[in-house]
Amino acid sequence: MTDAYDDAFDDEPEDSVPRHPALDQLDEWEDEAEEAVMDALAGAKPRSMSDLDIRIREKLVELHEGDIRELIEKLEQDRAMLQASIDSDRAQGIQPRQEDLDELESLDKAIEELKEALDV
Repeated sequence: MTDAYDDAFDDEPEDSVPRHPALDQLDEWEDEAEEAVMDALAGAKPRSMSDLDIRIREKLVELHEGDIRELIEKLEQDRAMLQASIDSDRAQGIQPRQEDLDELESLDKAIEELKEALDV
C-alpha cells in the first residue's frame, strides 16, 4: 500500500487495547479496493495521494458497504451483550474482569474504524 494510504488507515493501536480481529476483514476489503483502483488507473498517476485515498475509499464503499454495515451491526450486538454482562456483574457487586473491559474497548475501536471506513 502507499504510505499515505497506510497513514490514513493506521492500524497501530494507540494504546495497549488489542486490535479486534474484525479489522483484519476490513484490511482485506481495503486491499481489494486499492487493487481495483490501481487496476483502473492502469499506470496513470493520480493527481495526488489524497485523490488516490479518496478513490480507494469510494471503491471500498462501492464493493463492501453492505458487508461493512453487517459487520458493524454484529459488533454492536456483541458489544451490547458484553456491556449487559458487565452491568449485571456490577449490579451484583462483582468487579468486571480486565479482559472484558479490554474486549469492550476493542469492540468500540473496531466499530469506530468500520464506521470511518464508510465516510467518503
